[in-house]
Amino acid sequence: MLTRRAFTGALAGSLAAAEPPRIAVIALPAGAPVPPAIAATAVVFTRAYFACPDPALAPAVLLSGRYPHGKGPALFQPAPDPAAPVAIFIGAARQDSPSESACRVALAIRHPKLAAGRVFDFPISTVDIAPTLLTLVGVEPPDNLPGRDLSALLAAGEGARPESIYSEGGLASPGEWRMMVRGLDKIVVRRNLDVLHLYNLGEDPYELEDLSREIGFRLKVDELKALVRIWMRRTSDGMDPSGLRRRKS
Repeated sequence: MLTRRAFTGALAGSLAAAEPPRIAVIALPAGAPVPPAIAATAVVFTRAYFACPDPALAPAVLLSGRYPHGKGPALFQPAPDPAAPVAIFIGAARQDSPSESACRVALAIRHPKLAAGRVFDFPISTVDIAPTLLTLVGVEPPDNLPGRDLSALLAAGEGARPESIYSEGGLASPGEWRMMVRGLDKIVVRRNLDVLHLYNLGEDPYELEDLSREIGFRLKVDELKALVRIWMRRTSDGMDPSGLRRRKS
């Protein structure tokens, strides 16, 4: 006779052994926009960013929904099927750099619950893709993911639009950096929060004018650095939830 405890244990074991769902991931040429034929069948994001643009790390970030500093298992299996009803179309990472040319990525998502042909202009990160797609396919994502589940916003317009994204790169190197974009403001800092660059992407989309040393932008720099600290706490990037620095192991 199968007892309730034995049944519960067997169920837990079967769920733990279950393979991650398969979702089509279609690579787009690096630097190229989403092709019109794909855009007509999917939703397109005009302000998508790599959470880490390092070509060696970007694929694992996409599959795990976690930044490289918080490694985790893959939450779905990629399947190269461009005709699949559920698919991610995403550009290839090219360079480990905080520049817009490296961090911005072409992105489109196809799902029957999403109205094809729509275009979203809010900032979205590659760590947001896993929790969003898992919810759309009926799989509950882990509750400790740093990315945002945007499924309700995309499908029904419910919930707040993301205002900022956070990215990291140059990991374990002297040039390790963090980058945050909020609205049209972009700040790049070192891991210790020393400011490297500040740009206004609306007036300077090619990042030619660094505003970080301009007297008139000191308050802006302080404001954005405070938001970077919030991102660091939220993502456990060298800080615990209280905001204290974690000791290096």
